Amino acid sequence: MKKFFTSITIGRDAAGNLAIEFTPAIGIMLFGLAASPLVAAGGFASSGPQLGLPLVIAGISFVVVLSASGMAFMIWDRSRSRVRVGIDRASASVFLDSHGGRKTIPIRDIDKAELGSTRSMGKRPATVYRLEFVLRNGERVPATAEYYGASPGDRERLMAALNQELGVRRAMLS
Repeated sequence: MKKFFTSITIGRDAAGNLAIEFTPAIGIMLFGLAASPLVAAGGFASSGPQLGLPLVIAGISFVVVLSASGMAFMIWDRSRSRVRVGIDRASASVFLDSHGGRKTIPIRDIDKAELGSTRSMGKRPATVYRLEFVLRNGERVPATAEYYGASPGDRERLMAALNQELGVRRAMLS
């Protein structure tokens, strides 16, 4: 259940490489989608029959279309904004897979990983984060174009796992 409300997943792929995925948290979207039929049903009940159709048929049709549209948007949004970051042991590089393609950074060029942060705009401003790699020359390379919400525990686990893996791989290259 926690995966619905956090946007960072840390694990290992089939080859044993560190794999990190960033996706928009879907939990709040599911609550909105679950509430939409109730709101639609209330609207139909208060407005009477539409277009000469019986109230029940019009209401059910509207709710089905609304729910299907909501699900399609959530699937599209999650697939469009998913980012996968991994450390490939074989090529000694960090790879960044996103909708825009794949980018690789040699591990020997990376000094460390850090989280960049900013304040989100909206009704309730919050601090949101993105993964950035600090190169040996001081340049910062963002792993994600978008910023994601993350709990303090997820942020600490992410940075500990990533910097530990980077340190081990750099030591092996030395």
